[in-house]
Amino acid sequence: LVLASASKLKSMARSVKSVKSISTRSDILSASGLDFALEQHLEIGKKLQNQRYTIKKSLSDRSYVAFHREWNEEIVLKLIPRDNIEKWVSLPLHSFIAPAYGTVNINERPFAIVKYYPDGNMYSLIQQLKPNLGISISKEYIET
Repeated sequence: LVLASASKLKSMARSVKSVKSISTRSDILSASGLDFALEQHLEIGKKLQNQRYTIKKSLSDRSYVAFHREWNEEIVLKLIPRDNIEKWVSLPLHSFIAPAYGTVNINERPFAIVKYYPDGNMYSLIQQLKPNLGISISKEYIET
């Protein structure tokens, strides 16, 4: 078994021409008979940071909905490089960009604290509207 994130393994498996099938379970990705353990960063139901955050559900292998006890609202904890979090936090408010409020270290990894929109993500919205923007938008770009 190899430890890696789900999205990276799926991407790698699809790029290899000899891969005939890809299947996933909660913690294992199988690609043509090879099993890969998926890295889970945060455990559902776990309370973190002196019970400030409670992990509610996983949105992806690096994004989690959490309840912020002090704010009394759900937020997203998103694992991304620290310098990207700092850039995100410094962006001016925009109606098409979820605001990032700051960063929190969990298990020695930087997570962005982001506003949670329960109706979905920007990629899904763009796919539903199918606007003629004259550009191609990669899902991987939006999720990173």
